Amino acid sequence: MFKKILSLRHKALSFIRIEVRNGDSIFFWWDLWTPLDILRKFLGSETSLSIPSSATLADLSSDNGWTFPNTRSENKVLLLSYIPTLHLTTGSDQAVWSVNGSKCENFCTKQVFNAIRKSMPQKHRAPLVWHKASVPRHSTTTFGVAINASEVSLAFSASGVG
Repeated sequence: MFKKILSLRHKALSFIRIEVRNGDSIFFWWDLWTPLDILRKFLGSETSLSIPSSATLADLSSDNGWTFPNTRSENKVLLLSYIPTLHLTTGSDQAVWSVNGSKCENFCTKQVFNAIRKSMPQKHRAPLVWHKASVPRHSTTTFGVAINASEVSLAFSASGVG
């Protein structure tokens, strides 16, 4: 079970954002602090900006602003245009749970499920099978029959019969 949960960590990363405050605990390359992505994935190697892999945001900020070398890559230009919008403040950095771009105060399984599932338009037969007065066991059987019947009718129509 633990290995299954661990294998899904890439999906969980899309729901975690970090609110930058003083930058002491946010690693420049390894934490998800920009809307772009984890910078190690977004830009490639750490040597491309001459910033050590252990650098935090606080290490790169000074009273004069941010210190970065000149760049020519499009991704680096995107990053360097985003960084000046950050203003480090007092207080600890904080990880925040975010679903569809909105900050959540607590974890809600329903919101996460709706965000990661593949949604499809409702089938015309859905209200016939899943209604308030139905018995769940019978609805499941009816659902199976309806699916099978639609597959059989599609097979017949594809072969020219019926």
